[in-house]
Amino acid sequence: MLNTSRMKQQGAALIIGLIFLIILSVIGLSSMSNVTVQERISGNSLASYRALQGAEISLLEAEGVVSNGNFEAGNNFINDENDGVDYVNAALWDNCNDAGQVDDNLCEDLASGSSAKYETTSDQDKYVITVRAVGNNKAVAMVQSVYEGKFELQD
Repeated sequence: MLNTSRMKQQGAALIIGLIFLIILSVIGLSSMSNVTVQERISGNSLASYRALQGAEISLLEAEGVVSNGNFEAGNNFINDENDGVDYVNAALWDNCNDAGQVDDNLCEDLASGSSAKYETTSDQDKYVITVRAVGNNKAVAMVQSVYEGKFELQD
């Protein structure tokens, strides 16, 4: 009688064990895929952060250029049209430092590796400074400020 019950149960434990192994393997693979996606997301966040920090540093550099006493006379990169330039357009940032460009395309390569565009305003000694920085993985950050000339101490 013992032999007949063994005959009926042969291989059932093996099949159930293989099914559990396959289920655990699928769960493991899906969690590994999730980890890979999370790693890419954190890498892109880091690249965006670095681009933003680079843009902030470059904006300070560009403001330092504007604060120079003879900025207007010695700079060929000032857009004086005030026509609402689309700064997001990447083509406007190509060929910086080429004084032969028309107003919207005028930009200056900064020492920090970023590019800056200067635009005059209706107020005297005010400039709109836009800086574009590229981080690793092609992350792009733009920062813009309205800079009002040099500050002078009053007596």
